[in-house]
Amino acid sequence: MTNNRKRLTSEKFRYEIAQELGLSDKIKSGGWESLSAREAGMIVRKMIEKGENSL
Repeated sequence: MTNNRKRLTSEKFRYEIAQELGLSDKIKSGGWESLSAREAGMIVRKMIEKGENSL
């Protein structure tokens, strides 16, 4: 898998998690940089959780 494909997959997964957490509207209007550290952390924790559950 190329780096570009991995990046797109990762971004897609990150956005799916953001949608689950109700953050997609904030991201659409202000971009990823509009998230607080806490909100970004919530996304990361959920991504790790889902990754661990898929093992």
